[in-house]
Amino acid sequence: MFDLRRRAFLRALSVLLAFTLLVPESFARFDPRPASPNFYSLDQEVQAGQQAAVEIDRKMPLVTDPQLNRYIQDLGRRLVAVAPGPKYPYTFKIVNEKDINAFALPGGPIHVNLGTIQAADNEAQLAGVIAHEMGHVIMRHSTHMASQQAM
Repeated sequence: MFDLRRRAFLRALSVLLAFTLLVPESFARFDPRPASPNFYSLDQEVQAGQQAAVEIDRKMPLVTDPQLNRYIQDLGRRLVAVAPGPKYPYTFKIVNEKDINAFALPGGPIHVNLGTIQAADNEAQLAGVIAHEMGHVIMRHSTHMASQQAM
């Protein structure tokens, strides 16, 4: 049952992403309004994300295969080229975990589990997952939550 729902969800993301890649102007018309309040500047957000990425990269097992890393970085670059909002210094890394998961840190670092890549039926499904994580960065969800907690 879960597998069927996951497949349906991934197919829907594939269609949406395929449309976005075929008609990049549709992304350009999107005017993201990041969540408010947010007490962090974009520079502070990028710095916080980069510091967190150093810790995560030290603690989590990363995939070192150059070909696979080139692939995920190339896919990420293609998505960044049509992404709305500030031009964050995105990075894309693969965590050597079999679970289906991905996460974004403030300011652009994105990590995708190897299990997510292996579970994707096609590139569009994987791109949908990465685009979803980019959405968290664009909408500044991490620093918005930190700002709310500070209040």
